[in-house]
Amino acid sequence: MSGPNAPGRRAAARHQAGLDHGRRGDYAAAARCFEQAVAIDGRNAAYVANLGEAYRRLGHLERAVDAFARAAALGPDLAAARFGLANALKALGRHDEAIGHFKATLRIDPGHAGAFYNLGNAFLELGQFRSARMCYEAAIALTPDHPEAHNNLGVACKELDRIDDAIAAFREAVARRPAFAEAWRNLGQAFEKQGDLEAARQTGLRALELQPDDAAFRLAVETLCPTIPASQAEIDGYWDALDAALTRRLGQGRPLAVAQLRHLDGVPPSLTAYHGRDERGYKARWAALFAGIGGAGGPAGPRADVDPGPDVRGAGDVDAGAAAGGTAGAGGGAGARAPNARSPDARPHIGFVVTHGHEGVFLKCMRGILNHLPGDRLRLTVVCSRQAGPEILAPAIANGAVGYLPLASDLPHAAAQVRAARFDVLHYWEVGTDGMNYFLPFFGLAPVQCATWGWPVTSGIPEIGYYLSCELLETAESDAFYTERLVRLRHLPTYYYRPAVPSPSKSRAELGLGEHDRLYLCAQNLRKVQPDFDALVAGILRGDPRGQVLFIQDAQPGVTERLRQRFGRAIPDVAGRIRFLARMPEADYLNVLAVADVALDTLHYGGGANTTYDALAVGTPIVTLPGRFHRGRWAYAACRRIGVMDGVVDSPEAYVATALRLAGDADVRRDVRGRILAACPVLFEDGEAVAELAAFFEAAVGGGWSMVGG
Repeated sequence: MSGPNAPGRRAAARHQAGLDHGRRGDYAAAARCFEQAVAIDGRNAAYVANLGEAYRRLGHLERAVDAFARAAALGPDLAAARFGLANALKALGRHDEAIGHFKATLRIDPGHAGAFYNLGNAFLELGQFRSARMCYEAAIALTPDHPEAHNNLGVACKELDRIDDAIAAFREAVARRPAFAEAWRNLGQAFEKQGDLEAARQTGLRALELQPDDAAFRLAVETLCPTIPASQAEIDGYWDALDAALTRRLGQGRPLAVAQLRHLDGVPPSLTAYHGRDERGYKARWAALFAGIGGAGGPAGPRADVDPGPDVRGAGDVDAGAAAGGTAGAGGGAGARAPNARSPDARPHIGFVVTHGHEGVFLKCMRGILNHLPGDRLRLTVVCSRQAGPEILAPAIANGAVGYLPLASDLPHAAAQVRAARFDVLHYWEVGTDGMNYFLPFFGLAPVQCATWGWPVTSGIPEIGYYLSCELLETAESDAFYTERLVRLRHLPTYYYRPAVPSPSKSRAELGLGEHDRLYLCAQNLRKVQPDFDALVAGILRGDPRGQVLFIQDAQPGVTERLRQRFGRAIPDVAGRIRFLARMPEADYLNVLAVADVALDTLHYGGGANTTYDALAVGTPIVTLPGRFHRGRWAYAACRRIGVMDGVVDSPEAYVATALRLAGDADVRRDVRGRILAACPVLFEDGEAVAELAAFFEAAVGGGWSMVGG
């Protein structure tokens, strides 16, 4: 080539060659061609942007950011440069910057469906689900035939507890792409949350037809647990099926690998905790399925992450966007069990692990502990999700010594982050209520790992050494119920802030309750109301013609309706005096609790610290039948701690009789209320519980945990 336009033609030719290589998926060759084009004509924004895109697809994200930023400066109105820059920043985890550039893309090109979709993904990863939902709806309005956008809209709606909307979105996704296994899986999980197990099973099986080698998900489908069991016979049948599924899977002799946990399926069914059975055996067998996962490599993320966008060709045009299916980034597993090496800071490093969706109850129960643990003796870090974890937790925790470690959403990267932090002790608030908090402990990420009462059952995981409990929550036989070494602390393990009683309070009439009815309130999660509780409800209502038993509706109407139907079948003569109150703000809930005559504790898995302490804070007597297991003993433990045992019983018959006596005799009830209110301050803001937990951490790091009991 010669003449004044020869360099421009050479640059255009190299650029076109780069586009051709890119279409064939050879991004290394594409990058070389784009580099040559830019070397000839470094002022062409499209050439520089396409170089950035090639770098991004190769995983050279910092170089991609530099190239896209140069392109955006050269071509301020080039939407593809801003879009590419946003994608690269998002892949680096720089979500706030990415969001700004996605918005800039949309200012340049308001009809850019890919920018709306990827902006929704950024919001989704940050836990800003309402914003994510709006972005997906905008993307769908522009490109209705976008299965990934429908699927991710469903994910956002599911997180917002709009399960009907989520189901509609997932159905749109599979209608538009019938082989979309991810959407079928999500649809099944939405049905499960609604309590519709048969629909969950059928959609799960459809996903397995598309992904037949997904052993972890197959196990999850095979062991779907009834949300509201119809009868004790159904529970018995379920446990037989659970045993058979485990026996079948263990008989295959191949532990599942972390590469089979792309979606973090394979968590033991949490609803079994409500059945009143010893879980140690099945939890240990379940954990054996995943032996050795801590040393494996990592799966990809759970959602299609980047919109492919159209190919835009020609001078000045940009071949922008990436194939759906994940972003580039560092990979690799977290390796084997952590060495017993201390960080340079002499203080023991204690990590408190709380995963996405569990921040609220963690704050209720552990905020006081974290606010009062001694930062001069312990280095304190809350290990949380990046999906709004620090935004929710940090404003509520006043202790300036507490730091935060937001985790990536995929397991291997999260495990690598925790390992790099070099914790001496990891205190898992819950183990087994989601995939992250179940599988992280398998990696052995600290020399000392503890489970505790946030999920009051054994984990079954060999890498967890201790279970932190309390003398009052356990019995002489309790050691046999845990695979962990049971630590019986002397104090109930919470520094619980006393809830503020509404003032002025509302009357029963203002709350929609009968002034002359006798009110028996069961404020527990409806999943705790097992079939053998029905006879207690019937006994109370048959013994008290003025009685009403009150429950609070579940967030999922289908769950409430299933319990209502069971009552109608099992105890039809009194079912008309069972009311399900609408969900309400906390102040109204405390008010209802205060005007109730009696609080009813459920069997097997009763109220934990929250509902137990709430009832005692307002002086309402609790009737409780303590069980064999920790999870059925919190009300007993709290009543024992304050020395007011009037509602603690030892048989179902005594449960009914005591509830009737407390509700029916105003003088007795007034006396018990007075003694509760006088004695209950000892439950709240217990500094000795903080000191005991701090002593445990220090002793466990030093190998002398028996100093503090156990």
